[in-house]
Amino acid sequence: DDARIRLDALHSSNPSAATVVALGMLDAIGSDFESAEKRFQEALSLDPELGEAHTAMGSLHWARGDQEAADAAYAKAFELANGDASKRFLYAQFKSRTGEAESAAKLVDEILADSPRFVPALTLKAQLKSAETQFEDAAALTDEILRLTPYNPEAILLSSRLKLAQNQFDDAIKQLERSIERFPELDALEYQLALAHLGNNETVKSSAHLSRTLAINPNHNEAILMKAALAARQGDPEGAIISLEEVILKNRENVQAQTMLAQIHLEAGHLDEALMLYKAL
Repeated sequence: DDARIRLDALHSSNPSAATVVALGMLDAIGSDFESAEKRFQEALSLDPELGEAHTAMGSLHWARGDQEAADAAYAKAFELANGDASKRFLYAQFKSRTGEAESAAKLVDEILADSPRFVPALTLKAQLKSAETQFEDAAALTDEILRLTPYNPEAILLSSRLKLAQNQFDDAIKQLERSIERFPELDALEYQLALAHLGNNETVKSSAHLSRTLAINPNHNEAILMKAALAARQGDPEGAIISLEEVILKNRENVQAQTMLAQIHLEAGHLDEALMLYKAL
């Protein structure tokens, strides 16, 4: 394509490690991992201190499932980042996504010590605190993020989830309603608002926001499951069955939907259908 032609021409006239990394990324995007690895190795031979080459190699190893090699590459990139928070953050993100929460937290603290207003690190720290059920600490971090970036959808969602976790349903509803005025097409906000209303036992309002969620994103799996559960609770098993069958039709490996459907058939007295589903599970 045009990008590759231009990069090849640039590399031919003025070879550089950065250009080779860019060519390797194009190979990786095209799933030619062998060629990508050769490019990244070439880049590192040209400039062993190029952090972007180590990061690219880390991403490649991670995509291939070699977590140990990926960790080593990301760690080297972190070392070479020279205080650049965005480059250092990639290693913390890797640690978090590979289940090493404690290591991720230490890296985030190290980043924030030098860059205390770096929002991605503040966000990850808040998420880690939330996962540890340290809700007050997570909420304080989220408040700081929203002070720095008042219309940050990710922070708004995290803040509302923290309120739900602490049964602060009214506060969550107020925050989400304000946010939806600014982001009317963000399905995640509508879904959170449905959860908040459900927490307040406002099932009609919850159902309305689930419908809105699905109007924005018809494939929102959690909203479909929740709407089916509400329908069953309100005495409409047939409506619940139709919703769940639609989910299963799209993804026959959705165990949660199959289990819920079997339970609804059982409660409705559809014993043959329930038995067939339970056998399949």
